[in-house]
Amino acid sequence: MQKYDPPVEVTTVRSMNPSIIWDQGESYDRNGVYAAYENDLGIKIKNLWSVDGSQYDQKVNIAIASGDIPDLMQVNSVQFQQLLDADMLMDIGEIFEKYATSYTKEYVTRDGGGQLDSTKINGKMMALPYTNGVHNDSTYLFIRNDWLAELGLQPPKTMQDLEAISTAFTRNDPDRNGKDDTFGLALQKDLMSGSLGLQGFFNGFHAYPNIWLKNEAGELVYGSIQPEMKNALAKLKEMYANGEIDKEFGVKDLAKEAELIAQDKIGITYGLFWTGNYPLQAGAVKDGKVIQDWGVYPIVSADDQIAKAQLQKSTGLYYVVSKKAKNPEAIIKMYNQSIWAMDAPATDPNAAKYVKGKIQIEGGADQTYYVLNPTFVGKQDRFPVVGKAISKALAEKDPTLLPDSELILYDFMTDYLNGNTDHWGYAMQLKQGGTLETMYQYTQENRFVFNEYFGALTPSMAEKNSTLSKKQEEVFTRIIVGAAPLEEFDSFVEQWKSLGGNDITKEVNEWYQTVR
Repeated sequence: MQKYDPPVEVTTVRSMNPSIIWDQGESYDRNGVYAAYENDLGIKIKNLWSVDGSQYDQKVNIAIASGDIPDLMQVNSVQFQQLLDADMLMDIGEIFEKYATSYTKEYVTRDGGGQLDSTKINGKMMALPYTNGVHNDSTYLFIRNDWLAELGLQPPKTMQDLEAISTAFTRNDPDRNGKDDTFGLALQKDLMSGSLGLQGFFNGFHAYPNIWLKNEAGELVYGSIQPEMKNALAKLKEMYANGEIDKEFGVKDLAKEAELIAQDKIGITYGLFWTGNYPLQAGAVKDGKVIQDWGVYPIVSADDQIAKAQLQKSTGLYYVVSKKAKNPEAIIKMYNQSIWAMDAPATDPNAAKYVKGKIQIEGGADQTYYVLNPTFVGKQDRFPVVGKAISKALAEKDPTLLPDSELILYDFMTDYLNGNTDHWGYAMQLKQGGTLETMYQYTQENRFVFNEYFGALTPSMAEKNSTLSKKQEEVFTRIIVGAAPLEEFDSFVEQWKSLGGNDITKEVNEWYQTVR
């Protein structure tokens, strides 16, 4: 990549990260990462200001209001929309096409292109995507394997199988204590939580709460008011009446409901890839011994169509380029460099100076220097890549099959296999059939449904979302516990529309016309 001579300046602003361990004499304004950009690319990075992370959004808002923004800065979706409305951003589409490397273009589309597409307005690329693990919010089933074995049951392949397991766990004394004190399915008051909530359960009925879906007419509709939701609620109502769900879930948060799991009272929960770490590990491991045997399984479907997990397309963060930037192509070159450096082998000294300080390069502590890159991005496919390779790496005792950045996960798993139960939660991620291998399976089978809306809050959303969300939670909870008939869902749909949902839907579809 050709170096600027003389150097060019790119201005930016920074949110300060307290976890950075600085080399002597270095700071946000003067550090080894900034020096690497100047030495290698001839790009001098100048911070107009740096503030504590808690103050960053407020400071950006002031900059937008004053019309005085740097060449480059990170913004959230609301700020992105404000900058678009104020016509302060540069269309960088042609510049990106010309200066982004083929590797950069491949790197930012490993999610299928959704995060890159979220930067395009009326066909114009108005930002660089802040990429991150798009699959991280997908849900999984966690089931007590020891209870399955005790009752002579097989893991579920369908929702009907799962219902039968839940009933058996409730009625057939799976812990063999002679008491009627167990439940099938864990549930907390935050119904749509990914962990100990119902997101994965609803997805098994092809219902997608709280996200926007494209219908057959090509319009966006709200997932929470679709007929499939009613089908799922009917089953939950039945399960609650059968005693398969904790009667007090409506007043319990995740931590409180997890106490029942630790007490051997619950055998099934939906969760995220890290649910083994928290909250399951606290109950599964006692005094250094594993006392609960949990298995990980893909979410199951209520019919012959495969169950798909709901996800967000956008991370909600963007790198924007000011219309006044004198060298916008330099920002694309920085973006290339940070992506290359983050993905390069750990042994590459040229890449190391962009992600590590001298202390770490010389074998010391992780200094978190990688966050100093003004266009730092995460890997969209980080965990599916690990999920694909980890079983073979462990079986062959060959950590080189994993990316260098993931060797710590290999170490966690080998420590667990050697008897260190502190890493049981990581084993739930990394073992054969664990959450990361299942995540990779999801990617291969295209088992995802994405939220088609990734814009800022519309005016009606800002005014009505809180009321509508509260109403949804109240009605769904009342239906589940039998305080309202199932037909209350139909009334809720009409109320949702009349209380502002119709206005939101209109605004969402107006926005959708700008990004199609």
